[in-house]
Amino acid sequence: MSTRAGEETPVKSGPMVQARKKVQPRLLFGRFKRARLAISAVLQSVLFFGPWITYKGQQAIRIDLAARKLHLFAFTFWPQDTAFLLVMLIFLAVLMFASTAVAGRMWCGYACPQTLLTESFVFVETFFEGSRAKRIKFAQAPWNADKIARKLGKWSVWTVMSLWLGVTFAGYFQDAYALVSNLLHGHVSVGNATIISMVASAAYFDFGWFREQMCHYACPYARFQSAMFDADSLIVGYDVRRGEPRGHKGAAGAGDCIDCAMCTQVCPMGIDIRNGLQLECIACTACVDACDSVMDRIGRPRGLVGYSSLNTLEGRPLKIVRPRVAVYAAMLVALGGVFIVMLAHRPLLVVDVMRKSGVQAVYAVTADGHVSNLYHLNFINKDRVAHDVQISVEGFPGAVVVAPENPLALAADSARDVDVFVVHPPAQLPPVTPFSFRFADARSQRFVDTQEATFLGPSR
Repeated sequence: MSTRAGEETPVKSGPMVQARKKVQPRLLFGRFKRARLAISAVLQSVLFFGPWITYKGQQAIRIDLAARKLHLFAFTFWPQDTAFLLVMLIFLAVLMFASTAVAGRMWCGYACPQTLLTESFVFVETFFEGSRAKRIKFAQAPWNADKIARKLGKWSVWTVMSLWLGVTFAGYFQDAYALVSNLLHGHVSVGNATIISMVASAAYFDFGWFREQMCHYACPYARFQSAMFDADSLIVGYDVRRGEPRGHKGAAGAGDCIDCAMCTQVCPMGIDIRNGLQLECIACTACVDACDSVMDRIGRPRGLVGYSSLNTLEGRPLKIVRPRVAVYAAMLVALGGVFIVMLAHRPLLVVDVMRKSGVQAVYAVTADGHVSNLYHLNFINKDRVAHDVQISVEGFPGAVVVAPENPLALAADSARDVDVFVVHPPAQLPPVTPFSFRFADARSQRFVDTQEATFLGPSR
């Protein structure tokens, strides 16, 4: 159909909904791929070996939901430490904003579990079904004994990987060694079986089949990253000025791009980086390695596809240090300092003093005239070692503490409740006498904590 001069040619749009075409990425090793493999090995080691690391005889990393504790090596965080969690979450959020402003979607390409674990599943698929071309041909081939055997082998390995991920996930929330021991002996609870099977099923579905669709449709990061990008954010980009027009090597007037399609074949998202910055791009740099290898073969300089910015691609200088980055850096330093100060001043012993409820009288008078008040003490020992705590009173001459156990033994990472009496000998006492409970380490007599309280006596 022709159009009159000055009129725009109508753009044909594709269907709004169409069947998914499975992405079969080509595996190619280059400098960025090797760097990503090294980072992946480290991060996956942390993920899968985290529950098995011990610190001073205890599981170093554990989220104990039943006891409402978070164990991180030398530190145990209790519900009273919610402020620490808040500061950590804000710090991580600002870190994500800062890294995106500076380096684009480097998180997605180098550290996201979705990317790393999907690559592991694709590696297994390549082992059983061959290279990209062979996998495409294999998928279209009729079912036979060889295809069934290869599929079963791939599915079996995927199942083992998914189950191990499920066990690892469950191991972060309980004693990991006890969990594995129970599994090996066939003593698995319904709760653990449910958690492991659900995580394994989700992992198998996601990394084995859903794959790039998670980034395309489910992950919100690509949608709001545009608010964190600017013209100086590093992206994986195609140098249009150098590459266009595309053509064979040596063709008159052709750019450096020979239209080999290697950049699209290696892309795990199934996109063409030459179409510009796209939401689906995870900056994995597979296209950079592919294009560099082609440029090396045809004797052209590298960098036709590479790390750049919108300013760089348009011929303007790149600015790494800019107001947005400076603000993010200042916020990270401030949040890090706040967290360190909070951690340095975090008390290892927390004591709550409450007047015992449910008693008929606020005070009692013994036959020999002594006046007593009953208090309920709640102790939380956040230290990884046990302590014996001596309980005494300050600012109340003549008063003594009567407790079922004094010093009080507190196990490591434990809470304990105890009722104690404060007894004063016969004397003229005001109706209300302020004083303080003193709690000290019985072994070193090191000051631990004081809590204010009041002693009630007979009215005059």
